[in-house]
Amino acid sequence: MLNDDNDKEADAIVRMFPDICSWINYAENTHPNTPPDNERSSRTQLDRQWCGVSRVEEAFDTLRSGWPAGLARMRKVIDCVRNIIKIETPIYEFHDDIEGFAPNVEAFIHGAPEDMFAMEPIRQDAPPTYVCVQIENAVSAMISADQLTWAGATLFAAIEAMRIQGCNAELLLTYSVSPSSDGWGFGGGTGGRMWMCGTPVPNTLDMDTLAFLFTHPACFRNVVFSMMEHENKETREHFGFKHGHGYGRPSLVKAAAADVYLRSQDMCLHFSGNWDANVQTAQMMLNKLVDTKFESFA
Repeated sequence: MLNDDNDKEADAIVRMFPDICSWINYAENTHPNTPPDNERSSRTQLDRQWCGVSRVEEAFDTLRSGWPAGLARMRKVIDCVRNIIKIETPIYEFHDDIEGFAPNVEAFIHGAPEDMFAMEPIRQDAPPTYVCVQIENAVSAMISADQLTWAGATLFAAIEAMRIQGCNAELLLTYSVSPSSDGWGFGGGTGGRMWMCGTPVPNTLDMDTLAFLFTHPACFRNVVFSMMEHENKETREHFGFKHGHGYGRPSLVKAAAADVYLRSQDMCLHFSGNWDANVQTAQMMLNKLVDTKFESFA
């Protein structure tokens, strides 16, 4: 149920947008319910180490113009795992048969009835031709920018591997939280109220923008926080969408359109500050994602 601009609380607030531009415009523009800047965490809690920007305008500018530094980092990570991507190719076996595409002269001379060469393809399992993958990108305050980079780059490499194998993998980007008052827990709020926003990610989107969407902390901690601040006062109070109140807890909400569901929070927690260990983790994670068609990463 979508919450309108009134002072009543809704059990579920779902704001799904048809495209990235609509999603950005809604977040950036102010609304009648939007509180003053001095009450907004997206404008007042701008620790560059935590959210990656010094001004909220910088977050929207970067989202629109691209993030070269983030793209370079993501490509560096992708290069570490891309070399393990394997493309399935048809394998054919030759055998003697009474019918075939070419004569076996030696067998014919010896009078063998199987005097022809036949070629038979080996059947292999193939990925589905289409899968909609929901990426839940709401993460807790403890997740670092480096962890987001590793998780996002690994995910992108897995999507790339699926597409190479002929699977049309569509992405749905979502952010889902439960009220801060529900207590600590990454899966909190599954039985109570929840807030979600989301948008499809087109296959044609440039990698600069993809790098921002999947690896820049400002995407959640500024852009999505701004969306939360558009809700009415009662909803903001209930969910904690205000300065000093945490802006909710990462929640478990699977979109109806999604075939499979992945949480960045869970993926990020597998990465540390050790480069070599992260490379091994990313490679294992990529293989698992592709083998299970995104049903699992561990």
